[in-house]
Amino acid sequence: MPTLRLGHFDKSRKPDDWLSYLRPYHEGKCKRKSFRGDCNGQWRPPTALDGTPVTDLQQSLKSLGYLPYGSVDGIFGYRTHAAVILFQEYMRSVAGLAELGTPDGLVGPKTRGALQEAMNSNLSCRWTDSSERGDGAWLQLLNSLREKYRQDYPVLLPDLFDRDSDTLPPESWQIDQVPVHIIGIRRKAWAASLAPDGKRMNNDVFVVIANGNVMHFFGSTDPNPRMSDRADGIPFLCKGQHLYRFGFHKRSNKVKCYRALRPASHGVRVVRDSDNDKKLSAGDLLDEKANDTINIHWSGRGTSNWSAGCQVIGGAVYLDHTDRTIDCWNHAAPSYNRLGKGKGRGAYDLMFSWITVCSPDITTAGTLPYTLIEEDELNKLAPRLHQSTFSAFREAVKTVVFHDPEIKKIVKKRAPELLA
Repeated sequence: MPTLRLGHFDKSRKPDDWLSYLRPYHEGKCKRKSFRGDCNGQWRPPTALDGTPVTDLQQSLKSLGYLPYGSVDGIFGYRTHAAVILFQEYMRSVAGLAELGTPDGLVGPKTRGALQEAMNSNLSCRWTDSSERGDGAWLQLLNSLREKYRQDYPVLLPDLFDRDSDTLPPESWQIDQVPVHIIGIRRKAWAASLAPDGKRMNNDVFVVIANGNVMHFFGSTDPNPRMSDRADGIPFLCKGQHLYRFGFHKRSNKVKCYRALRPASHGVRVVRDSDNDKKLSAGDLLDEKANDTINIHWSGRGTSNWSAGCQVIGGAVYLDHTDRTIDCWNHAAPSYNRLGKGKGRGAYDLMFSWITVCSPDITTAGTLPYTLIEEDELNKLAPRLHQSTFSAFREAVKTVVFHDPEIKKIVKKRAPELLA
């Protein structure tokens, strides 16, 4: 049996028109009749297979919980690709099958054998099982923040909602009955701290909730001062809730384009570093226009900040649904030019695959809420959540420090408490 991959389909399940099939997933005027792969410049044309290998794969993934919303259509599309990556990472980190190697979305002999083993032992995916919800405290926090921001916005940013944008007024926040939430925690502790080379550190936390389960990822909610030459100042995303959709980052770059989250329609509201002090401060002003380029995307391993205002997630490490620190360093590419050489995007691949399988609609019409908050607010409104989240963060930092001596030097100098 051939190795199954993105773009394969069962010959009997061919759609009437591939362009019509792919258009809802692609953006702009893209007329390619191919699937966008994960590696640089990679496009996967639809390739027919005899029999029902893709249908059989999807049925197995669905029975184990990796396709809670996906249909069994015989087409190895973006959701099936995400489900395979999720399965590979689950078996690697939970079942301990290190021999699976890099989660790459390819179904070869090793993955096929692991899938059969999971079927035989009925090892279903806990990451998509909503029967034991762990998100109650986080949803309660969001409700508390909604009431707080309802009072704060008229004072702090009175013009925030004076025009159309994907930044939602508190009364429109999506909290309950939403299968996927992403919460970014902006840490003021290092907001103005720069590494010796001038790059802002990745020191922020992303809490991702999918079907009631919670995982933690790491990166930055703030721009790197060296990544933008705007005369009116680098952009900082306004705190609050914003509506995002599935799409592609660097979509104008035929080589580096990959799947990410983009503002849903009009763009999100940002504050510009108008006083040019390279940090978010009282002298900064709300941008007149909504910004449609503030994506949620990958940041290499996370040892440097690639953001020019986007919300970026590193690939080196994450905390799973049981708060275990999961080391992804060895299969996380540090940069674009290492992709596809036994390395992927590490923790980012897991995060994006997880929200992909848990979202009812992954086309460009499908949306999910992203809520940006400040660490001080988390500490004040939910001190236990704050303590547990940043205790876990310290453990994750140690993982990165273990692998990268340069980062260790910076952390020892600027935040030695993280190594205690």
